[in-house]
Amino acid sequence: MNVAVGARFTGAAGTLSGATINGELRVEGRVRIAGGSTFTTARLSGSGAELLFLSGESLTGTIFTDGPRPFSTPLVFSNGTYSIAPTGVIRTDASSGAGLVIMGHTLANAGRISSQAYAVSLSLDASTFTNSGTLEVKDGGILNFGGGTTWTNPGTVALSSGGLLTMPGFFDARGGIGTWSNSNAEVRIMSGSTILNTGNTLTLNSSTGSWRLFGGTISGGTLAFADGRTLDITPIDSNRLLGVTVDGGLNVGNGRVRIGAGTTFKGARLAGGTLTFEAGSTITGPISGAGTIETSQGSVTLTLAAGAVIRTEVGVVGNLTIASGASDLTLRNEGLVSSQVSGQTLRVSPSEFSNAGTLEVRDGGILSIAPFAAWTNAGTIEVGSGSIFHTPIGYTQTAGVTRLANGTLEADGFGTLGTVIIASGRLEGRGTIRASGIRRVIRRGRRVGS
Repeated sequence: MNVAVGARFTGAAGTLSGATINGELRVEGRVRIAGGSTFTTARLSGSGAELLFLSGESLTGTIFTDGPRPFSTPLVFSNGTYSIAPTGVIRTDASSGAGLVIMGHTLANAGRISSQAYAVSLSLDASTFTNSGTLEVKDGGILNFGGGTTWTNPGTVALSSGGLLTMPGFFDARGGIGTWSNSNAEVRIMSGSTILNTGNTLTLNSSTGSWRLFGGTISGGTLAFADGRTLDITPIDSNRLLGVTVDGGLNVGNGRVRIGAGTTFKGARLAGGTLTFEAGSTITGPISGAGTIETSQGSVTLTLAAGAVIRTEVGVVGNLTIASGASDLTLRNEGLVSSQVSGQTLRVSPSEFSNAGTLEVRDGGILSIAPFAAWTNAGTIEVGSGSIFHTPIGYTQTAGVTRLANGTLEADGFGTLGTVIIASGRLEGRGTIRASGIRRVIRRGRRVGS
């Protein structure tokens, strides 16, 4: 059948098989496309309009929506493999409030899928989707991937004009992310989603724009930044970096992010936010600012590696806390923990704690080491002028040095003074000590400490 003007389908389901429509196909009911049928354009009108492409069919024309908000018009690809040819287009319409849902099993796009109606969603919910053509979001449109969609992009993603791209599914970036252009659009990595990045470097730059971690996970590979773009971290508990090498700094701000085993970063800055380290993690990069550093559920041993730093930061208001969170945390410091802002407190309160690195308080800061159990110092404790080193139950020094430079060491808590035990190493300098006592252990006829 060859129709030169066009056709209109209403009501119950109908089928086009082996048909060529050289004009507009107006769909107001359910229409099956079979037998290589083609059309120039298809207008989906109203909430009951559906196009069902049978297995093996390919879209060569243009499909667009027409209908009042809030109706969403499904475009259904049933089980099988389907394609959008280079001439094929699926789009929302700026003059319509109707959304569009693309469903199915396996879909390959070599044409253009475009969300271009302000605040109207085009949802792509195929099980497997490959884009070698163009995905477009403009004029405030929304392109939303389904939660069960796994997709790859050897093609182009073009975002502009305040549009929104949400990724609740699985974006397989292991072979690269394709070509991106982003001008004033938002990209969200949604809850339940994962960017699979093993073996790849995902660089957020002027082409991709900054992306927002909106409850999702980035897994594996390297995450890098350029051109002033970054990963914006929202205050959602499920945000996660798993086995990621972050080639740059994480600007956590007031957000939340879980740091999975194998994740490293060159720096992280908190401004009221939370870093949650999972079991098997080691802190290798500097962390600064104000907020909370905690661990996930269960018994977790967290090591601050040699060369790593946790510190307060001038200009960031608030205190910094290292705590057990929902876990039983054993914290081992081999790096530097430093409170260096006047009047601000860096509090360390794990279940168990040991220091083989440096604990430093200076410039009028307050450093509180308050684990649930007695702790040991085999490293260095530096208490600067006008600063306070506070430890409620005291500690035992097994090596290293405790050095006062006109600062105050307080071993008191809950109205009870603790004890500082110098079992080995040195206690030196000048300052004030408030404790129930300072015990120097005598070994081989010599008194340890001074």
